[in-house]
Amino acid sequence: MDMMFFARRLDRVRRQMNWSQRQLAAVMGVGQPSISKYLQGRSLPSLTALYRLARTSGYRMEWFMSDEADVTKVAEAPAVYGAGKEVPIEQALERLPEEARQAFETLIRSWPYTDNILI
Repeated sequence: MDMMFFARRLDRVRRQMNWSQRQLAAVMGVGQPSISKYLQGRSLPSLTALYRLARTSGYRMEWFMSDEADVTKVAEAPAVYGAGKEVPIEQALERLPEEARQAFETLIRSWPYTDNILI
């Protein structure tokens, strides 16, 4: 993935949510210097940080990582996204059709910082 592409998407969301870099860092669970690197296109976040960003902002993780069209928001409001419906990732993966599960695994394996993730 192009780091500058991610940087543009991240900055777009930061501005739409009216977050400072410090607030964005708190949302993602990282330090402000990391946010600066992300916004400059010099680094990419971990999957955990990206998940936190997606969950809080309401944008899908894959939107940050791909050039898909601006169908950006999840169907539920961020305040209730997943509320009371969380299931372990293993159960969620088991429910997916085989083709979707393979696509998910390919996506996860292509993302930096996933060397220790066992799927």
